[in-house]
Amino acid sequence: MGRELRAAQYHGTYFDRGAKAGRRLCTPEGWFCCQGPFDVDACASKHSINPYGNRESRVLFSTWNLDHIIEKKRTVVPTLAAAVTARDGREVAWEYFYDLLFTSENLKLVHIACHKKTTHKLSCDPRRLYRPRTKPKRRRPARRGQ
Repeated sequence: MGRELRAAQYHGTYFDRGAKAGRRLCTPEGWFCCQGPFDVDACASKHSINPYGNRESRVLFSTWNLDHIIEKKRTVVPTLAAAVTARDGREVAWEYFYDLLFTSENLKLVHIACHKKTTHKLSCDPRRLYRPRTKPKRRRPARRGQ
């Protein structure tokens, strides 16, 4: 995971208005919009901010959070630890956990007023904890020369 995180430059592009459209969380002008609480699709209050505008906006932007939809401390990390412990010869699907911990697949940018501190009561997908086992190729018996 560390190698992947370094390769992605710690996802710093999320906050870089010069990054490509799919990699940043803002407009090319630097406007960030609140994505709303973890349990809704959008922010009802339409919070937005441009921290590139002035110092005061940068200070206010520091109160915004990246909120895990499936909670990191209560769910993702304990599930990862349990998967490693109980793997029973299976390979843990670290990419799934990487996405839950570090990517916008499981992260929402939220204004502090939209950041619900309650238990999210969401869990990891048990079908995605391990990589599918590959069946060994069946070998055919060697042909005898006639």
